[in-house]
Amino acid sequence: MFPSRPRLKKIPRSAISIRAFGHGAEAEQFFARFTRFSIIGLFFIGFAAALYAGQYVLAPVVAAVLVGFTFGPLNGWLERRGLSGGLSAGLIVISLVTTLGLASYSLAVPLESWSSKLPAMSTRLMDEWSKFATPIEKIKDVEEQVNKATTDATTTEVTIKQRGIVTDLISSAADIVSRLVLFVGCLYFFLATRTSIKRSVLKALPTSSMRFSSARIIRDTESFLSRYFLSIALINICFGAVVGIALFVLGVPQPYLWGTLAAVLNFALFVGPAVMTIILLGVGLTTFTDTLPALAPAIVFVALNFLEGQFVTPFVLGERLTLNPLAVLVSIAFWLWLWGPIGAFLAVPILIVGTMIFYHVSPVSNSVAPVDAVLSDDAATQPA
Repeated sequence: MFPSRPRLKKIPRSAISIRAFGHGAEAEQFFARFTRFSIIGLFFIGFAAALYAGQYVLAPVVAAVLVGFTFGPLNGWLERRGLSGGLSAGLIVISLVTTLGLASYSLAVPLESWSSKLPAMSTRLMDEWSKFATPIEKIKDVEEQVNKATTDATTTEVTIKQRGIVTDLISSAADIVSRLVLFVGCLYFFLATRTSIKRSVLKALPTSSMRFSSARIIRDTESFLSRYFLSIALINICFGAVVGIALFVLGVPQPYLWGTLAAVLNFALFVGPAVMTIILLGVGLTTFTDTLPALAPAIVFVALNFLEGQFVTPFVLGERLTLNPLAVLVSIAFWLWLWGPIGAFLAVPILIVGTMIFYHVSPVSNSVAPVDAVLSDDAATQPA
């Protein structure tokens, strides 16, 4: 006969709560709060995973909705002038696609010619970097040279021709075209049915206060996005022109190309200027033989970008439209990690929309301006 298993004494849950976390009421509140935050955290983790898994479909759709919000006031203005929703949306979409198509076509051939110089740029960059290398890195270079010298002298050197940028784009044309078609289609139908979408969303809400708050969110989001990106577009166009003129004075070939590219990349805050600096560094090192003239294009661009970011943009936008750099940086880092380069361009619009929604539905929305969370410190302290 086996000995009987001893029965474990059941300890009341209240006793564990009291010993570990204090009195029963406090423990219950702690567990309830912990459970609530855990559920919220799991929701955001699952939401981010869903966004990452569906990026090939969600990124064009989100981009179309954000662009539709940006052009919403223009679409409404055209409708008030007698145009139907479909016609006004068609005019906006055709104008936008034509502008982007002409810009892409004008940049494709120069970029293809410069893409063949990428190996030379890389070699020159490595040569310049070796001048500032640490002793350990120099020892590694010597070791590599010794290893190359001890290899078989009869080895045939094989040169691999690098594919150009346009060639790489053509190889993935199906994916790009499908995304563009999805973006254009969603943008058109969003603008064409913008009024009916608003009406359907508002009718679906149960209370009048929720309908009023949602109407304010849509109105303020459209107004803020349109004013913000209209101002940013004008600033970037002028910035690209100034960069092109400066590069022309420095003797950089095809300055209009780099000026246009600087204007486009400047829409992606922080990331775009950093990429443009590296590009101009490679262009300068490939074009000029001396070190100082080779570094001049990148140095001039960094100086112009600093002046634009610290003085011109705050002056043009004003305090009410100036975003907090920390919030922008975190948003760009997150969406760049999640959706790649497209996420870098969508980070600021998503940040603006999220801030609008949060401050309209939060309890502090009556006392805090809707965009104070992402505004600079000086703007946030100004009276409404």
